Amino acid sequence: KIQSSCFDLWCRLLLEVPDSKLNLKCYSGFSAESLAEEWYQRFEQQGIPRTRVNLLPSAEDKDGHLSGYSAHDISLDPFPYSGTTTTVESLLMGVPVVTLRSSPDACIHVQNVSSGLVTVVGHPELVADSPDMYIELA
Repeated sequence: KIQSSCFDLWCRLLLEVPDSKLNLKCYSGFSAESLAEEWYQRFEQQGIPRTRVNLLPSAEDKDGHLSGYSAHDISLDPFPYSGTTTTVESLLMGVPVVTLRSSPDACIHVQNVSSGLVTVVGHPELVADSPDMYIELA
């Protein structure tokens, strides 16, 4: 789900906000050491030390999963395939979601799901129209 354009923008954000950290959760795999190592190396190749990236395993139950949102200041919506369940969970737990809307000429449904959700709950100011705005909002 996390394509190179999204990964690169998240790395740019980490570089521009020096004290920030990124939490990533993979339902099927960060507990696998080889997959975690591959991701850490990808970040390190972009100049992001592994101490700024938390690769989290999935929680054992729904309560544990939802309580994990308390560790987040914001949620960064991936693109071009945005969240749905994760976006709703984040908003439900009081964590704002920054999302990137597709350009009007492209109008990609799967990229605009979170922008619709964020807007309908009253936070259209968290919907970015460009990668630069995404970083600025985050």
